[in-house]
Amino acid sequence: MIRGFALGLFLLLPAWPAKALFRVGMEQTFGSLHFRETKVSAEAGEDIRLAPTFNSYRSDDSSGTYRTMSLGLNYRRDEWKWSAVGGLTPQTDKYSNKFFGGSLGWSVPGPPPKRVGDDEDEEFSRSGVEAGFLRIVHTDQTHSTTGSREGPFAESNPATDVVQTDVVGAMSVALPGFSSHLKAVVSGYGGGLGHISQTEARRIVPRGQDFLLRGFPSDTYVAGLELTSLAWGDPYVTLTREEFALNFPDDTSVEFGFETKVKGWSLDLSYEPDFRGGGESSRHYVTFGLARRFGGAASRR
Repeated sequence: MIRGFALGLFLLLPAWPAKALFRVGMEQTFGSLHFRETKVSAEAGEDIRLAPTFNSYRSDDSSGTYRTMSLGLNYRRDEWKWSAVGGLTPQTDKYSNKFFGGSLGWSVPGPPPKRVGDDEDEEFSRSGVEAGFLRIVHTDQTHSTTGSREGPFAESNPATDVVQTDVVGAMSVALPGFSSHLKAVVSGYGGGLGHISQTEARRIVPRGQDFLLRGFPSDTYVAGLELTSLAWGDPYVTLTREEFALNFPDDTSVEFGFETKVKGWSLDLSYEPDFRGGGESSRHYVTFGLARRFGGAASRR
C-alpha cells in the first residue's frame, strides 16, 4: 500500500505546473520493542495546497499493524493561513478511528537561514500564532475494567465510541540565527473512555512522538529550538511533556535532530529517548527522513 501511494505521487510529476509547489517525502522510524513506522507524505499547489499522508506502524506491544490515511487542505494568503484535515485508521484487531480538524494562523517570514546551495525554492521559518482543534472518534470492541494497557484482554463487547476533542494553541518565533516554537494541546473526552484499556491512538504533533500512545492524553506541551545560523544545516531539539487520562503516568521525551536542505532536497535525522513514568523502562527511537521539493519559489512571501 505504501509503495502504491508513493508511486502515484511520483506519476503526477510530469504534468505538474512548473510554478506550483510539489513536495513528496518519506520517513522511516525504528525503535525499542521492534517499533517501526513508515510515513509517506506530499504537498501540492500554490496558494491552496493539498497534503495527503499515509502512515503504517507497529511494535511488539501493539496488537497489529496500524495504517492511518489523511488528507489536508492548506490555504495561505499573505500573513494568514487556514488548514483543514480529515482521515481514518481502518479497523485492526477491533480498533479503528476517524478524525477531522482545522486551524487558523497568522505569521510573517523570518530571516533567511545560512545554508549551502542557496536554495531558491526554500520556505523560510516564520513568526506567528495559530489556534485549532482536532476531533477523533475512537471505536473499540475490546473492553476492560483494569484501566491498563498491560495484561490480557477482557471479553469482546459491542463497539464503543470514545470522542476525543483536542484544542490546540501554538506560537513560533524566527530570529537571526535561530527559531523556536511552543505548542499546548488540551484534550477532552466523551463516550466510554473509562471502559477502554487496550487502544492504539494517533495524535498529530510538529515533531517527535508520532508513535503509539499508552493511553489517552489530557494535556500535551511541546517546546522546540532550531539553530539556523550554520551553513551546513539546522540542528534542533524538541521537548514533549504529556499527561494522560485514566491515571496513566506522565511521559516526557526529548528529540535531538538535524535537518539540511540543498537544491530542493531535504534530509532529516533524529534520535528520541522517551522517558516513561510509572517505573517503565525508557524507550528510544531513530528517524530518517528524505524529501524532494519541486517548484513553489513564490512561497517566500
